[in-house]
Amino acid sequence: MILLAPHTDTVFNNPKIAYENGQHIGLLDNFIGVLCTYLTLYQHEAIRALEQDGELKIYHNRGEEYGYLLDPPDLDPGEDLVIVVDVCAGDHYQDIDVSFENIWNFPDIDETIAELRREGYRIAQRPYTGDPADTDEAFAWIEKGIPVLSFIIPIQAKENNWHRIACDNTVAATVVAKAANCLARFISHLI
Repeated sequence: MILLAPHTDTVFNNPKIAYENGQHIGLLDNFIGVLCTYLTLYQHEAIRALEQDGELKIYHNRGEEYGYLLDPPDLDPGEDLVIVVDVCAGDHYQDIDVSFENIWNFPDIDETIAELRREGYRIAQRPYTGDPADTDEAFAWIEKGIPVLSFIIPIQAKENNWHRIACDNTVAATVVAKAANCLARFISHLI
């Protein structure tokens, strides 16, 4: 089973989120991860069929920003995979469509990413190293022994701080749409 995990907690209450001139604006962590997950589900009949057949599930963690999993589903390390869907900003995210990060024990990932690149997706790739600077929800799944990676959607953030209280991060709708299509293609390669 594939578990899509876009967290729904935020770093502060009542975040600003808007849409103007083809751009989302505001505290986009993790509104964009949730949006991308559901666009993938809604726009691809095969992905919806996987969910209806129990081969794909969605889990919205409410503790990611605090470093823990809140009421996670029971998963089997030999059968299940987790794809954390999140956002990030910074120089590492320039000129890419998505980044696959904190890759841990994920089967055939190099071949799958190579195929996605042949399909035209610009993908950055970073394995799990245990570096505390890279901590995200994937670390909690690794502690449980579940194969995992973080599927990261690049956003623009002043000072590379996607948690700014000013809620002034941006991402173009075209970026989100391309990420959703990439996520769908990635899932199709896994099944």
